[in-house]
Amino acid sequence: MSQKAILELLMKCTQVFREEYVSKQNKARHELLHRMSILQELNSQNKSGLSEVTATISSLEQENASLQRRTSAVSKRRQSLCHRVTVLMRDLQALLPHLTTAEESFALEVHELSRDMKPLQQDADRLRQKLKFYDKATTDIPIISSNQQRNVKAMLKENDTRINSLVKEIKSAQIKLKT
Repeated sequence: MSQKAILELLMKCTQVFREEYVSKQNKARHELLHRMSILQELNSQNKSGLSEVTATISSLEQENASLQRRTSAVSKRRQSLCHRVTVLMRDLQALLPHLTTAEESFALEVHELSRDMKPLQQDADRLRQKLKFYDKATTDIPIISSNQQRNVKAMLKENDTRINSLVKEIKSAQIKLKT
């Protein structure tokens, strides 16, 4: 092959490569422009979405502030109402008549029963302490006989039942007095 044919072949190949390169560049430019338009459209959509979200956040913040003000107002109102109810209850109790004579005598009786019960409770406590002391004694010499122990225990049980019944009576009387 001659140099002229090689040169023509080389020039023809260069021209083909140049045309292919230019067509690929044009195709890439069109593709980039297409993608750029899609991205611009998405960007505008995101901006409008962002403005909507910002507006929503702003309205939610305003609602939150409004709710906080209302909550504070409701709390103050509640405190005011509770105070008014307390004052009203105190005034009503002041207006109510005092205890009837039967209730007063019943309260006096309850008071006397509770006063009478105190020495019995003290006696029972002392007897319990003595019994504990005698039970703890480990000597072989009996301090009190078994009969005496039975008698003391019986007395304690009797006093306990009397005290318990008195306590129950007083509690029920106090409950009746309160109602």
